[in-house]
Amino acid sequence: MVGQKEMLVALAVLSEGEKGKRLFSFVSPRDQAPLERLVHQCLREPRNFMKERLKNLSLYEGRLAFEETHPEWFIEGLREESPRLLRLLIDFLSVPRQEALLGYLSSDQRRQIPRTTRPVSPALLDQVRLLIERKIRGDVPPASEGRFTFVHIASLKGEDLKTLLKDLGMDEVCRAFHGLNPSFIRALFSRCPLSDASEMNKRLQSGEEIPLEEKKKSQKHLLSLPLGQMSPEALFLEVGFSLFGRALNVAEIDFMRPLASRLPLAEGYRLLRALDERRISGVETDTAARKRIFRSLKALFRQEKIQRYWKDEEELETTSLFREAG
Repeated sequence: MVGQKEMLVALAVLSEGEKGKRLFSFVSPRDQAPLERLVHQCLREPRNFMKERLKNLSLYEGRLAFEETHPEWFIEGLREESPRLLRLLIDFLSVPRQEALLGYLSSDQRRQIPRTTRPVSPALLDQVRLLIERKIRGDVPPASEGRFTFVHIASLKGEDLKTLLKDLGMDEVCRAFHGLNPSFIRALFSRCPLSDASEMNKRLQSGEEIPLEEKKKSQKHLLSLPLGQMSPEALFLEVGFSLFGRALNVAEIDFMRPLASRLPLAEGYRLLRALDERRISGVETDTAARKRIFRSLKALFRQEKIQRYWKDEEELETTSLFREAG
């Protein structure tokens, strides 16, 4: 939850000062550095400021779920708002997210942000939440940790979402190029980063047979997209956006739109465009693309490239859609 680590650190520092660091000796080495930074920040702040910070965090906790929103969306959505609103937003973000947001601001913008805020009533926080959600297209409530369903995709963190979309795009490109002239494929590889070229080569050499109709479908899909002179990374994502949109039914489109705010601004707008195109196309849901999304999620989790968004592997296996995906 947002603010839990800050609350723990602030309480320890207020109570024990520098000795409060000893309370975090039980955490893993990976978590030590972020906690050290939090302790250092708390030690620099006046005690009155830390007490106000604790009061605010206790009010924010569980009310505003913007930890996964990319900083560019905050800056874009709140461009015309008072710096005090941005200060309020910063106060309920975790320290790593605060640092990420401040990193996107100019030096002039950072100077305009007030140093501190007073404790804020829950009623006002609700108004702030509504305002920010309206400005940045809202946020997605987390799915339960039970049986995996398509709803869990709405819980993907930004990096995991991007990993999934890129994987879908790469899979579609490999399907379209399956069995083509090797010299053409080598030319494609020469444009890709070494890791992507290696992954594509592994998929093309996997021995998996792609039925002719499926290959033609993938080729037709690629030809329908305005790919132009995109870099390989952008191309894979663009294809992934389109394939993801095709897999949704009409009722799911609006539910998935807030996912755009978890990506950088330009990529988020590309996802929104793909969803809008899906809405106006009037075509039926591509059930084959839907199954491929589940297969991709399953593989990415097993390769430890994304986090787990369901209860455990058994829950994943007993989900009918995963069984159908193979």
